[in-house]
Amino acid sequence: MNEPEPLYIQYDAEPLEVDPTGCKTVAALIKKAKKEFSPQLDTFSLAKLTLHRYTGTKLKGDMKINALIKASEFFNNYDNPLLIRYADALLPVIKKPKTSHHSEERKKRWEELNPILIQAEIDAAAKSGKKNLKESSAYSSLNWSLISPIYEHIMHQYTQTVKEVPQETMELLHNYLVTLTRRLSSVTTGKESQRLHFIAPILVYVSDLFGPEDSIQIVVEEDLNGVNVKANGHFEFMLKRNNKRVCIVEAKKDDMEQGMVQDLVGMEVASDLDGLDTVYGIVTNYVEWIFLKSQNDKIEKNMDTLTFELEVATLESLKRIAGKIYALLSDE
Repeated sequence: MNEPEPLYIQYDAEPLEVDPTGCKTVAALIKKAKKEFSPQLDTFSLAKLTLHRYTGTKLKGDMKINALIKASEFFNNYDNPLLIRYADALLPVIKKPKTSHHSEERKKRWEELNPILIQAEIDAAAKSGKKNLKESSAYSSLNWSLISPIYEHIMHQYTQTVKEVPQETMELLHNYLVTLTRRLSSVTTGKESQRLHFIAPILVYVSDLFGPEDSIQIVVEEDLNGVNVKANGHFEFMLKRNNKRVCIVEAKKDDMEQGMVQDLVGMEVASDLDGLDTVYGIVTNYVEWIFLKSQNDKIEKNMDTLTFELEVATLESLKRIAGKIYALLSDE
C-alpha cells in the first residue's frame, strides 16, 4: 500500500509539508501539525485548533484523512495549503502575502484586472451607500466596458470539439425535456429561474456518462473568493472532474454579454484558487450557449444555439451541446 503524500499546511509565512502517515482523522492531523509548528503553536490549546481548506471551509475533526484526500474537490499544493485556525478565527499572526506560482502572462493579467475590480467595489459601495468596503468586487458589479480593455485583444474564436454521446442517453434526455416543457411551459417564454431546470438535466446526463466510480461532481451555487484576484461571487453550477473545472453561469435571457463577464472573472478566481493553467466556462440562457477556455495567454470562445421545434429543443442540436460539454470534461 502506497504511503500518502505530504500535505501542505500553513500557519504563518510559508506552508510546511506535514506527513499524514498514521493520522486516521483530521483531529490526528491537527495534533501532528501542532508538533511540526513547534514552538509557534505550543501556547495554543489543541482543542481549539481547527483545520480549514484554503477557501475557508472548516474540516470536521472526525473526518477520515483518506476520505479527505480522495474527495474529488480536494486540491492541495504549496499554493493551496490547508490552514490552521484558532477558535475558528485566523491565528493572530501576521501572514506574508501568498506567493502566486502562475505564469507571468496570467499574473500580468491579474495586475491589470485588480485595479478595475477594486474601483468597481468602491463605485458599487458609493452607489448603495455602504460604508464598509470589501477587499474584492462581486462578479455581478462588473460589465464588459470595464474589463474589455484586458480581454478584447486576447479573445479568439475556436471550434469546440463534439464528443459522441450515446443515442440512448440523448433520447432519455430529450424525452425528459419534453415532459419538462409540458409541465413547466416553454423555456423561451418562462421565468429566468425556470431555465435552470432545463440546464441542469443536460449536465446530469452528460456527467453520468463517466460512470458511478468516476470522481466527477456537479456543485450547485459554488462560491469562490479570490486571493490574488480581487473578486468574489458564485456560479450556478461548477463541474469538477480531476483537475478540470467548468464554471457555469446562467445568463439573463437577453444579456449573454453580462453572463460572459461574470464567467470570465470567475474563471480567473478559479485559476487563482486551484492553481490551474486552463479553466473552462459555459454561459447559457439554455437557448444560447457560449463555451470559454481561460488560458494563461489567451481566452478562447465558441458560440452555439439550440434549435427548437414545437417549443422543445431538437434532438440534433441538443446532442451537439451535450457533446461539447462531454468533450470538455473528457481526458482526451
